Amino acid sequence: MSKKEISWIGLINALIAERKKAGKPAGVKDVMGDAKKQWVEIKAGKDPKYVKGKQVITRKKGKKSKKSKTAKSRCETADDDDTSASEILDKCELCKKCMKEIKKHLK
Repeated sequence: MSKKEISWIGLINALIAERKKAGKPAGVKDVMGDAKKQWVEIKAGKDPKYVKGKQVITRKKGKKSKKSKTAKSRCETADDDDTSASEILDKCELCKKCMKEIKKHLK
């Protein structure tokens, strides 16, 4: 019988599955001590079940989102400002002559 290739993550998952079958607590912290000891043996080639293998990386392709044709522009929300031109001018520091001219045109 040949040895099975296994990665570090695969070893942890295998030990968790074994502990679940035995009815023992099966978290990562519960398995970590045994996994470290067994991993040293696997890397040295002394483990009877496993040989060090490559980690398989699986990725899911994300969906590309399309911009909807009926999307509204965001510029419309900027028009909700209630300040008037006279309120803005009250905050500005202009010379008296310019202020009189501007207020004359606002009326």
